[in-house]
Amino acid sequence: MNKSQLAKKVAVKLDVPQVLSKKIIQLCFDEIIEALSQGENVTLTGFGRITAKKTPARTRRNPKTGEKVHVPENVSIRFKASRRAKEKLLEIFEHRSDG
Repeated sequence: MNKSQLAKKVAVKLDVPQVLSKKIIQLCFDEIIEALSQGENVTLTGFGRITAKKTPARTRRNPKTGEKVHVPENVSIRFKASRRAKEKLLEIFEHRSDG
């Protein structure tokens, strides 16, 4: 599912224009990114937790050549699903495999 498909489903369920639901979804994404950029974790109860981790620049060695290689700093975004989300998905996948 992409953002447009999500916006369409939200628009139908809330009986609002798809343009509005797409703006709301984008606003949510923007707020999540803003919170992460401020060093906050984002916890969406019943869905999961989103965190950002900064990896500092470092020097590594190329295993083939032994040459030193500079690895620039990086930021990764991590998502950990809530127990409720995991249980729901497990239930759905188990139901699919029964059929």
